[in-house]
Amino acid sequence: MDSMPKLKVGDKVENAVWTTGDEPPGMVEHYKREISWNIAELCCANRVTKSDIEWSEMHPMDDQVPDPPDHVQGSRVRLLVGEAMITGELPAQAPHSFVANLEHADLVRLRRMTRNTWRKHFPERPMLSNLECDEVIDTLGPDSAVETMRVH
Repeated sequence: MDSMPKLKVGDKVENAVWTTGDEPPGMVEHYKREISWNIAELCCANRVTKSDIEWSEMHPMDDQVPDPPDHVQGSRVRLLVGEAMITGELPAQAPHSFVANLEHADLVRLRRMTRNTWRKHFPERPMLSNLECDEVIDTLGPDSAVETMRVH
């Protein structure tokens, strides 16, 4: 990540996956969740916020679309693309917050766990933003850490 330029307001981020058109029911939605997650992790690592993701399907013959890999074949091959704009920078956490004292890898892991739990309990609601995840982690994190130490 160090060699990548820092994302700034106005930049576009995208992630994509090749589809064959023969995916089983629900697989395209799974791909969209994975793409959404990848974009969210990139934004988290760069401490930036993003717009909603816009979705498109591109044909291999479209401009600026690479050739599909050899294992992706068929007459209905498409590139499923998710794009979002960088809309702002996240403020630095207060030094006394639980989140501010976590290693980045631990924060990413806790955000993933928080989102997974949210998705299980509230599948119809929008996914939590990084800031919303951080608020949950700041609220529950210290008590959970103490409880974990008691158990072990």
